[in-house]
Amino acid sequence: MTGTGSAAGGGDGRRTSSRAAGAGWVALGSLLALAGVAAGAFGAHGLRGRLEPEALQVFEVAVRYQMYHALALVLVGLLAQGPGKVV
Repeated sequence: MTGTGSAAGGGDGRRTSSRAAGAGWVALGSLLALAGVAAGAFGAHGLRGRLEPEALQVFEVAVRYQMYHALALVLVGLLAQGPGKVV
């Protein structure tokens, strides 16, 4: 019986660690999404008229990819927290 109790305790610690790691990925993804929004606003308002249209288009694509990756990190974090946390 004692062996079963210690195995269950180890599982709980692993689950808690996974949730904490998942929360870290969600936080990192959120910060990178914030940076993407800020870069997009800067490009739309600060760089328009200062860059050639081709250069502005490259900047917009880079910001779009930044957002895709930030959202992917948030999703990874939510999935790492377990099936009960993903809504």
